[in-house]
Amino acid sequence: MSKKNATEDKCVIRKVTKPLPCKLTEPEVLQYGRDLARAHADLDRIQDELDGIKADYKGKLAEQNASIGKLSGRVHSGIETRDVECTETKNWTKTTVAVVRNDTGDAIESRPMREDEKQMQITGISEPEEKE
Repeated sequence: MSKKNATEDKCVIRKVTKPLPCKLTEPEVLQYGRDLARAHADLDRIQDELDGIKADYKGKLAEQNASIGKLSGRVHSGIETRDVECTETKNWTKTTVAVVRNDTGDAIESRPMREDEKQMQITGISEPEEKE
């Protein structure tokens, strides 16, 4: 290289910033440790909230599936169990019990009296309720 070229070089000098590794100081390590502990605590709290939400939605899904199951069964069979008023007739002469639906008049049960039904009730004393 000649002397002439060395003196004729034009240079531009500017300040630049580049990401480079730097050794942390003790106070920085301590602060990052605190930040890390806080971040872990926040993560645990968020995870607990998520678990609660999942449990809540799992319950909602189970309720909806149960509802769908009931409706599907009704649609499939075309039958639904309902409370229907009926008339029960106890015939002590024939020792039979007959049950008839009040809405349609259909006989739904005709059977011999059980031993505990064969005792007539005294008028004015209420009959004990039967357990179903």
